[in-house]
Amino acid sequence: MSGRCKSCFSKFRETIDERLRKGESPDKLSDWLRGQGEMIAAPSLLRHRKSHIPGMVGETNKTGLFIGENRNPPENTDYDPLNTTFIDLEASLKRIMDENVDSNIFTTVLEARKFTQLLMERIVQNQLLIVHELQKQYSDGKSGYPDSQIRGLKSLVEITNTLPTYTDKMILRKLADNNEEYFVDKIRKNAVETADTNADKYQDWDVLKNDFDITHPYDLINEYAEKLHPIHTDTCNEWQLKMNSYWNECFLQYMPTTYSSELQIKRYINHCLDRDHEHVSNEDFEKYRSIFVDRVVAKFEDPDNAVDDEHTLCLLIENVAQELQTIA
Repeated sequence: MSGRCKSCFSKFRETIDERLRKGESPDKLSDWLRGQGEMIAAPSLLRHRKSHIPGMVGETNKTGLFIGENRNPPENTDYDPLNTTFIDLEASLKRIMDENVDSNIFTTVLEARKFTQLLMERIVQNQLLIVHELQKQYSDGKSGYPDSQIRGLKSLVEITNTLPTYTDKMILRKLADNNEEYFVDKIRKNAVETADTNADKYQDWDVLKNDFDITHPYDLINEYAEKLHPIHTDTCNEWQLKMNSYWNECFLQYMPTTYSSELQIKRYINHCLDRDHEHVSNEDFEKYRSIFVDRVVAKFEDPDNAVDDEHTLCLLIENVAQELQTIA
């Protein structure tokens, strides 16, 4: 068998060198040469590029990726990362991370596995076609027997059979336990259960007089937010605030209406207390607050004071604040 390089003695030598320098894959170039009536296999083109093209002398690994001194993509306006032997792995990883930074990790894994399974099936189909065509060429006496391609097909089939499929039970179970609808439903149930537990305990004016005020479960919501958005902090915080409001909304629906009204009154009183705190010494503040609350409650219980809207509510509390300021 002759040891000479077919590419070096080809009438398309200049074209071969130029296209390889621009980053064209040996497989694609081999197909083009076949169309021109010249049979040069991709491995032969790869050896030619590695050994005989000035400035491109280097090594190739088992996957056929070219490893040379210059790891930058070829300076070519037609450069296609999917049709070249150069692969920028760091850029690919960054792109994947950027695309999925706001995604639910298990949903992303599920979609990725579906895509991987489909892609592997396509790759196996393509390899089958390659083996089929090369066997036809072998039968016609145009090429050698495709041993390496058959071994490649066997490896692909083995990989396809060992990869976990997108229907993997563990992933589906994790997906079910880590999606937004699941967490939102858990938060709603927590709010309803908390309301059921506390509704009978609540008595009128407990919020103002006894500090009966149930707040949303920060730890629980924070735990869910971090599971749903483990990468992007801003998105995690936004979802947490949204769920805090949702929990309060669900909780108030199952509490007596007077509880919600009392919370509103408490907010207005606290606003006045914060505003007027400078008029009262720290030592007398708790006493001042107690008197403020008692007078507001007395005003509301007086049948002559009809509080029908928010404006009337604000006026009533402001009047109490002014009365106490004159005393203070």
